[in-house]
Amino acid sequence: MNARIGLILAAAIALPLALSACGSDYYSTPTSAYDRSDVVFGIQTDLQRRGYDVGPADGVYGPRTSAAIRSYQWRNGLVVDGSPSVTLLDYMRSHPVG
Repeated sequence: MNARIGLILAAAIALPLALSACGSDYYSTPTSAYDRSDVVFGIQTDLQRRGYDVGPADGVYGPRTSAAIRSYQWRNGLVVDGSPSVTLLDYMRSHPVG
């Protein structure tokens, strides 16, 4: 039983590291709630231009930003997880507001 738990924990740690090493930013260090970042700020300002309520565009990832991201992802046929990422910001920038 302990060996199984150890194997699961090892896989849970190794997978994100392996994907990150392959150049995938989707599974790089996740942005946690209330983490200030330029990526979050960029997503917030873009979502505001599109009419989404993210609260203040302050680079802080909180519940309103998460809800707005989920709504945007759903409306655009993306995987809905509510998480900010460089990939999402790049997608938004490549699909400008009409």
